[in-house]
Amino acid sequence: MIHISGHYLTRRTSGLSRYASQIAAALAQYGLVSIHLPAFLKANPAVRKISLVLFEAFYPAFALTLERQSKYISPAFSVPLYNSDRVVVVVHDLAFLDFPECYSRLERVYYRYNLFLLKQFSKIRIVAPSAFVKSDINERLGISADRISVISPYASIETLHSNIESETLEKTSETNDETRYILLVSNGHPRKNIEATILGFKSSALPGNNVKLLLVGTFEKQLPLLDDVSIEVRSDVSDEELVKLYKGAYGSALFSLNEGFGIPVLEAAMFGIPCVHSNVTGLHSFDLDGNLPKNVISPEDISAQLNTMLEQDSRNYYLSIGERIEGTFNQEVFDESWRELLRVRRLKQS
Repeated sequence: MIHISGHYLTRRTSGLSRYASQIAAALAQYGLVSIHLPAFLKANPAVRKISLVLFEAFYPAFALTLERQSKYISPAFSVPLYNSDRVVVVVHDLAFLDFPECYSRLERVYYRYNLFLLKQFSKIRIVAPSAFVKSDINERLGISADRISVISPYASIETLHSNIESETLEKTSETNDETRYILLVSNGHPRKNIEATILGFKSSALPGNNVKLLLVGTFEKQLPLLDDVSIEVRSDVSDEELVKLYKGAYGSALFSLNEGFGIPVLEAAMFGIPCVHSNVTGLHSFDLDGNLPKNVISPEDISAQLNTMLEQDSRNYYLSIGERIEGTFNQEVFDESWRELLRVRRLKQS
């Protein structure tokens, strides 16, 4: 059996939890996944955090020895105290190295402790969601590229909401002119570049063409110019509501400074809506033709890129790229990649 910590399957639909859910689903089809939900998950936040650190450090050795699990997968950047090629750690990004001010002192210590273990425990296998993250790990940490496999997430509505009725899955590029909006699914982390995005939107031609900016996510600090009627923020959006927002969007945007992959771009492709985004770090994975502008991160460049949403030829190009993105990052490739990494045998067809 292959063990995966169920802690990351209990969260709301963050990119990390969606990826963890896809791993569990890939293994479940072989009947080989074991999921453990620690009892301390219902404890108060302080106890839960301390317990989680201890659990992820010591439980893998127990699972691989006494419980006789064949492999252990850590779907987040948490390295167990067990140097074995039967352990696989997923590293989604190294953003904490570039934005240390966004993490508490204890978090920085914890992440650097995990970096130390990852370099010292040379038998542990590493999975990255993009070629960028693999290169980042290799170059910045000096870890051999041979230890790192790139397995990108795929476009799957099941990772958003498993109970959404089938009629909500229909793709659409048509919206009511009175309610047109650009959807930005993100959070207030500085690497998401939200302030520059808002300023770029304000100076673009979109507000004058009756197109709003809709921010969906958690934004802890006050963002500039949110008193403007052309900008709206929604938090605590359910998965089903998020699906409907994607369906009704005029377009989508993501101008991050650092992304391990960029699931919102994949989701826009899944729903058949045009998407504009920065072409840096993990988001470079979506520049399939090499034609996208490279550094769209300043308000001025973001404004110019958003203006292309009003041009039909540009919209058609973004839609065509989206179709190819959805075909490139698919479940079959994802499942096969994990099967090969874990050396899982295929089930015999009946």
